[in-house]
Formats: sequence, C-alpha cells, structure tokens
Amino acid sequence: MIRRPALAPAGVVVAGVVALALAACTPLTAVVGASTEPPSGSSSPSLRPVPQPSATAVIPARPTVGAAGCTLSTPGAYRVGDCDLLLVQGDGITVVAGTAGSVRIQGNRDHLVADGAPGLRVEGQDNTVVVGGDVGGLTIAGDRNTVTAQGRIGSGDVTGNDNSVKAAGGVGDVTDGGARNSIG
Repeated sequence: MIRRPALAPAGVVVAGVVALALAACTPLTAVVGASTEPPSGSSSPSLRPVPQPSATAVIPARPTVGAAGCTLSTPGAYRVGDCDLLLVQGDGITVVAGTAGSVRIQGNRDHLVADGAPGLRVEGQDNTVVVGGDVGGLTIAGDRNTVTAQGRIGSGDVTGNDNSVKAAGGVGDVTDGGARNSIG
C-alpha cells in the first residue's frame, strides 16, 4: 500500500491566500489580477492594482496606511482591520472594517460597515454607516446620512437635514440641530 501525503483542497488554499491579502488595508479590487512583484528598490512584495482592459474602469490606489490609521481616498471597495484612526475622504467608497478608535467620513455616497467605532464623525451627503457595537460619540454634519448601531450611541450632535440615527441599545444625549432628522 502506497501512502500519499494529504493535500489541502485547492479551494481552501485559495481562500487562505485571499484572506491573508485582505487582512491589511487593501482594496478588494486589487486582489484579483494584482502583481506581487516588489516595487523597484524594495525587497518585499506588495499588491498593486493592475490596469483593467476597459478605459472607463476605476482602479483604486493603494490606501495610505500609517502606524495608527488608514486613509481611503479613491472610489472602490476596501477591507480594513482594526485601527486607531480610519479616514474616508472621497465619494463612492465602500469599507468593511474591524474596530476603529475614531472614524471620520468626509464625502458623499460612502458606505461603512464596522465592528465598532467609539468615535464617529460623518461630513457629507447620502452616507451609510452600520456599526456592530457601540458608538461613543457621534457627529453628523450633512444631509441624508444614515447611522445604525447594534449597540448604543452615547452622545453627539446632528446638523443638517433628513439624517437617520438608530441604535438597538438606545441613543443617549444627541442634539438635533437640523430639520426632519430621525434620532432614536
């Protein structure tokens, strides 16, 4: 009888590679077709977007990652782990994040799903934020923004109109400085 070593199914190996690539602050669209050649003068590989054949395709740039935070400024879909500061600066950005100590969204039509956001500031129009835990402090300056928390929203200020703030664990002292805002 010949014994062969057990091999992991190809799907498991591919899933593992994709999970590792997405664990950092990496655009989701950069994973497929990305180059792993190191940039000139660098000894370590990095993911870089590869131009798509369509002239109208938007190619997200690699986000700026600092020691404490991550800045996303190019339209696209991103996955971000836990960080102290998450800045979303631009329009049409979608982010799935871990827990960010402080989140600031400055743009329009941005979407964020986060495990937690102890500090959240939304500036702009038509943004959507869903937080799986608590939001300690909330500031909204803009119109038609939606913030939903599975935990509690502690305190904050809402200026602008037609914003929606909901929390399964309740909403603390949030000041409504606009018109037609739904807070509760």
